[in-house]
Amino acid sequence: MSDWQPIATAPKDGTQFLAIRRTGEVLEIGTCVWCKTPHLPIYGFHFTAGDPEDWDIVHPTLWRSLPDLSGPATFRLSLPQPHPSEAVQQ
Repeated sequence: MSDWQPIATAPKDGTQFLAIRRTGEVLEIGTCVWCKTPHLPIYGFHFTAGDPEDWDIVHPTLWRSLPDLSGPATFRLSLPQPHPSEAVQQ
């Protein structure tokens, strides 16, 4: 799988993947996983950067499989175009 998919179709079996979260004008992309929060008995999506004890639930909108980095360490990533309702007002 190489195309961005709606987050509702993301794996919930511990598989890590790339995810996008838009917060205002900021587009955040990171490695994400569905798992239990370390400090509460609830499940959700978490960006996997940093100490797992500090992971908080995030609400990404899109996901895709991780790129194959077994070859060259460089890869191209096509970002989805924002929906017109997400356009930044000038």
